Amino acid sequence: MRCLDAGGRAFWQLVALAVTALSAFALIADFLPTALTLWFGGTAAAPPEALLAVTVLTCVAWAVLATAVRALRRTSRATRRLHRDLRAGSVDAPALLTEVAAEAGVRRIRLVADPRPWALTYGVRRPRVAVSTGLVEALTREELAAVLAHEQSHVECRDPLRVLLSTALTLPGFFLPALPALRHRFVVGRELAADRRAIAGYGRRALAGALLKAVEVPHACAAGAAAMAEPSALDARLIQLESGTQEGLPAVGGPRLALSLLALVVLGVTAAATSGFMHEMCAQALAIFHR
Repeated sequence: MRCLDAGGRAFWQLVALAVTALSAFALIADFLPTALTLWFGGTAAAPPEALLAVTVLTCVAWAVLATAVRALRRTSRATRRLHRDLRAGSVDAPALLTEVAAEAGVRRIRLVADPRPWALTYGVRRPRVAVSTGLVEALTREELAAVLAHEQSHVECRDPLRVLLSTALTLPGFFLPALPALRHRFVVGRELAADRRAIAGYGRRALAGALLKAVEVPHACAAGAAAMAEPSALDARLIQLESGTQEGLPAVGGPRLALSLLALVVLGVTAAATSGFMHEMCAQALAIFHR
């Protein structure tokens, strides 16, 4: 249940909203061939304006679904590119890194030759941790252990996969204002949860020192990666370090949720009405055909 913190709950709320909306669009889009057949076949008993409206609606539904597929492909390509870059720059890990990784519970780790200090978790199917040589050189042993404990939290919750999915699902849901806010809450919430694990194991001082030094995010960092220096979460993490609370965790906001739920209701009613209309048109067309 460790992964069902505030960030984890925001992720599943995002998935529920996005999947519900995309399912409704898929139902509407499924009627496009039928609408075109009735339109060009001239067998529809409905007014041309009504059939035209349904045809346009199904085309819009296909456009939204295509946007979702395109977003998933784009984030997947960016993730594969990140994997290639990390493999190309990997070097042998020193004994210190191997020892500290084992102490923090990290079983798969990659050291990348880069003077910039950074750490991230990547890998959709088999998450693993990557750190730069610059990070290892800049941190003390305790600070390095705190960073690796933080990243191991991302590994155990499969956060690279969740980051990729949240990014891909947010892009086509432009009409649901809660989605970007839920994604932000998810990202920040997971960083806070990972920090709490690091603090529990190695203390606030070690994590604070690591945060001051691990300020870089790899240029090639893709949607499918959780970076130690995630810029959007920095303020909330500093608040948690100082006060021990999650006061910096961003709220989704009642108006955004209300508008998103209203949009889902309208979309559901539209999908049901479209389904009923098209079934009625098909029945009338069959009756005309059998006369």
